[in-house]
Amino acid sequence: RAEPRVLAHPPPQAFVTAFGENGIHLELTVWIADPENGVMDLRSQLHYAIWREFRERGITMPLPQRVISFPDGAAPSLDLRRSVG
Repeated sequence: RAEPRVLAHPPPQAFVTAFGENGIHLELTVWIADPENGVMDLRSQLHYAIWREFRERGITMPLPQRVISFPDGAAPSLDLRRSVG
């Protein structure tokens, strides 16, 4: 609501759209008075504002974590000095 291009009526709405592998999928819907001026800059500004609010409230974004297991328990050795190809 702090963004001047976002209309007060109808009010902004936030939805939880899905539970993903690494977090929750959220969708924000807003109405603007001047769509002819484009939406990418507004979308970016809203994303940054949400990110700042999350940070200020201690909400963090999970990072994907992957575990690689080897059948015998030992990882293969890699020689990164060799050229590939």
